[in-house]
Amino acid sequence: MNKFKYIKIQQDNVQMYLIKMNVDDLLTNSIIERYDSGDDTGYQRQPIPAHFKKISKYLMTNGAILPTAILAALSPDKIKEINESELEIYEDLRIVDGQHRIKGLEELKNGYTTGSMERFESMRTIYEFPVVVMCLTPESDLKSSIKEVDAFININNKGKRVNTNLAKELSEQVHRRANIENQEFIIIDDELITNMSTRIAKELASIKDCFWYNNIILGDAIDNKKPISINAFSKALKPIVSACFKQNFGDGCKIKTKEIEKPKDMIIKLINDAWDIVILKWSDCFINNRYNINYNICKGIGVFPILGLLYECYTKNPQLPLDDFKNIINSSAVKSSDWLVGGRFTGMSSGQSIKQIIKTIKNEAEIELS
Repeated sequence: MNKFKYIKIQQDNVQMYLIKMNVDDLLTNSIIERYDSGDDTGYQRQPIPAHFKKISKYLMTNGAILPTAILAALSPDKIKEINESELEIYEDLRIVDGQHRIKGLEELKNGYTTGSMERFESMRTIYEFPVVVMCLTPESDLKSSIKEVDAFININNKGKRVNTNLAKELSEQVHRRANIENQEFIIIDDELITNMSTRIAKELASIKDCFWYNNIILGDAIDNKKPISINAFSKALKPIVSACFKQNFGDGCKIKTKEIEKPKDMIIKLINDAWDIVILKWSDCFINNRYNINYNICKGIGVFPILGLLYECYTKNPQLPLDDFKNIINSSAVKSSDWLVGGRFTGMSSGQSIKQIIKTIKNEAEIELS
């Protein structure tokens, strides 16, 4: 239990408190729930070393100040007003915005450079942080949980350059929990199609016998060594998802939420089968049927036109789209070497260029090397 002076703040139906915490309070009484794409827990991105080390370095200078409030969340039953100016907190604060400042302090404490431990010791008595605490219940209260995640997305999308893959997955997670998992019916609209595209891309990345297993950059990725991001993949996938849902349910209609699983599973199978055809056609682009970093075919330059072609085949023949797709791919004059990094298709990432690659695959156009 910790006591703090407070100022009460109300925004719509969210109760908040502004408190001040010293360095020890902040490090000892806060937790950071980082996003795990495996079980959809947490929402924080992985800390960026360059970011928090820059903060640590800044804090080593004379007169360094961090006046912007840290944003945190706490269940209402874990905070109690003792009187008009003082409250008690009975649980660690969930940090919504401010993890890099906290990590920067930890770097000082752990002695990341000469004099940093001494600087940390001095800060323990002279440094305080403003903290805004939102009274929000976590997982047990859906609306509060969504508000907490939304606050993170809004702050980080608007305030600083943040991993768009994480924002994409969190948006899908919020939509799924608010609508699909808690509503009997759902409307087929653009929001559903966008989030289903993200969900399908994520599932493709998690199916072990799928080509795309571990080949899509998810929101909790530490590095970007995989060929394509979930943001790009879901964008390339969206036209197929839209066409499939329209074919199965019509446009703008209301359906039972459980009915969306069937087209989702069908699309996953369609993508897997289509990529098997691609691997057989351009086998040199792969190593043991896996991603080869020397080729662009698994990057946006390859994924967008190939899925674009699959979309064309689906809209033309939704019952047997793979028949047309296979015939076009197998008849294509495009060679594996065209997909090489630095090869004929390199740099062709615009919408118009993607259309040109599709025509080239269909033997309807020719792209000359510049």
